[in-house]
Amino acid sequence: MKRMEVLFENILPKVSDTIFSRSFFKCVLSYVGYADWSTWSRGQAWAVAGFTIAYRYTKYQPFLDKAIGAANYFLSHLPSSTDLIPYWDFDAPHNSTIAYQPRDTSAAAIFASGLVELSQYVTVPETKDRFLTNAKVIVDQLTSPTYLILGNKDYVLRAVIANGTQGPYPSHPYDVATVFGDYYLTQTVLRLFKLQESF
Repeated sequence: MKRMEVLFENILPKVSDTIFSRSFFKCVLSYVGYADWSTWSRGQAWAVAGFTIAYRYTKYQPFLDKAIGAANYFLSHLPSSTDLIPYWDFDAPHNSTIAYQPRDTSAAAIFASGLVELSQYVTVPETKDRFLTNAKVIVDQLTSPTYLILGNKDYVLRAVIANGTQGPYPSHPYDVATVFGDYYLTQTVLRLFKLQESF
């Protein structure tokens, strides 16, 4: 544990609340986001989930701090306070040259799953409630007719939700089902059920 603490005391302070920090990385290249300077929403969701999992196993406070910071960043970059399904990249332009930007339901599902677990480690009641409430709203939106394709006869895919992205838009598939989107939505629902049972 001591070696890990020494290692992360030198790395974590340099990593900002977004997944990539120019002060830490010598060269940042985006293979999945809009640009080197932008924030890929699924990558940000992975940061929330990953730092939360790291905290679960280590109880190392800087991991929890980074997870909270990454979650706050994600929440502050959603389309609106009532529309919690992110665009595939938080910084991709929405203008006349690129009129359409796809959503990424897999990013929303991963983020919601991370939020549910993160809410169990947060000690500030308002933050805990905000994380849990947003996770529930994301599940409600993902299971709405807009994104839910399970049982929809118009889709031949054996999937739960659509509108995921697989890589940089428009060169990679978008508005598609992803196995990881389905997995994390299922995990989020199970986590919420377990929490409900414990009350």
